[in-house]
Amino acid sequence: LELLFSGPSLRTFDLQVRLTPRSAFESARIRRIIRTLKQHSAVKKGAALKGIDDPSKVSNLLLGTPDVFILKYLRPGGKEEIKGVMKAKTCALTSIQVDYTGEAGRWAAYSYDSQPITTVLTLSFAELVPIYDIDYINNGFAQDDVGF
Repeated sequence: LELLFSGPSLRTFDLQVRLTPRSAFESARIRRIIRTLKQHSAVKKGAALKGIDDPSKVSNLLLGTPDVFILKYLRPGGKEEIKGVMKAKTCALTSIQVDYTGEAGRWAAYSYDSQPITTVLTLSFAELVPIYDIDYINNGFAQDDVGF
């Protein structure tokens, strides 16, 4: 068994989301979603030193880490997690791929704002902390839930 176990590892996984707007309002919202995901997954430039509140003391040489994400699959109403769907610890968004042609592989857009009819996002996440056996006990999962 010791030969098979090489230590705890961090999980990586992809999440694919298809976005199909039905109005100009939803088209604008999709553009904001894509921009927000890209912006929050980017490295921070000019990070402040910890404990320094004066913005004039920010160094352009320091880089900060991207934001982290907490992923949950919620039931309608948004209050309860869905049993039977994997849970994830805190993650970093490591890659964003945007396919503006949808599954058809052909460009098609609405005439009123040129927004693609279907946009497919492929988001690659990496967990920041390994999963241990005690995580199944300490997180209060039901016995019939799949957990992590």
